[in-house]
Amino acid sequence: MICSPSRKSLGGGSHKRLIVLAILITLSLSGPAASAENDGGLLGAQTADAAYDAQYLLRQAEQGDARAAFLLGSRFASGRGGARDDSEAFRWFEQAAEAGLAEAQFNLGVMYANGRGVVRNMAAAARWYEEAANQGIAAAQFNIGTLYATGVGVGKDEVRAAEWLQRAAIKGLPQAQFNLGVLHEHGRGVRQDARAAMALYRRAAEQGYQPAKERLQYLEAKFTLPREVDSGQASVKVSASTGHKDGSTAAWIAGLDPDEYILQLLSDTDESNVRRFVNRNVEPELGGYLSSRIKGEVWFSVVYGAYPSYESAKAAVEQLPDSLRKLKPWIRKVASVQKQMLR
Repeated sequence: MICSPSRKSLGGGSHKRLIVLAILITLSLSGPAASAENDGGLLGAQTADAAYDAQYLLRQAEQGDARAAFLLGSRFASGRGGARDDSEAFRWFEQAAEAGLAEAQFNLGVMYANGRGVVRNMAAAARWYEEAANQGIAAAQFNIGTLYATGVGVGKDEVRAAEWLQRAAIKGLPQAQFNLGVLHEHGRGVRQDARAAMALYRRAAEQGYQPAKERLQYLEAKFTLPREVDSGQASVKVSASTGHKDGSTAAWIAGLDPDEYILQLLSDTDESNVRRFVNRNVEPELGGYLSSRIKGEVWFSVVYGAYPSYESAKAAVEQLPDSLRKLKPWIRKVASVQKQMLR
């Protein structure tokens, strides 16, 4: 069962169990609890307390105020400031969702997915998760991505799953980073790439996500890959790129710390030119290329390395071969590249 990324993981058991979860692309989170002691992962439920006057919210919601309807739904869903009533929560979330409020769309998906205030309907849940995902709600992007990966509520489509999970992974959700890593590890919807998977697992593990810690430990022992490559004055993290536009480079970047730095060697609208450049000049372990849309036009950018500071990236430029240094590489913060990937 899909739920908000705030729920407890099912993947924290034995190593054998984790491998099974990974191979099956099984949901890495349990369903939201339906007890009155918690909100089941609903967005905004923590704000729906007695500080909001119920009668005022009711008047505003009845006049079509989507935000008031959302807060009223959250109040009923959580039971804070009054009795919990899932049917009323569903009613008001639906009104706000139909009006286009992204948070309400996500919450309506949670209600459908868990049969709260309505008969459980995963197709309806998927519809509302995708609506919210299209408006940038990371939890919704994770949920719809995982539904596409498993074929629950929607037709199974692992390519679309990877696209949605990548968006949520870039925003820092460790569960999305983990699930996207699973897709890359097993070549499901993306090119199989253990290093891309490891980069994503590492990012999730750094946030304390236990299944990622366990999977990363297993892969590091299996491949005995060095975490870093010494390039003199700078330390370059081993990337997960393959030099192909198959999602591997994007997955690697999604797994990087947004505060790190990366080198952009060149950009071109001709993918064949970029591919030839990468094959001739960039070692697969240290770089690759990715695509982004800028002012309606698709550009392909060659990226290289990953550095903990601007100074180390600048030092790395000086150590590049003359053929690359003469291109005057652009030192970019990883966060800016990740943002560009979402366009």
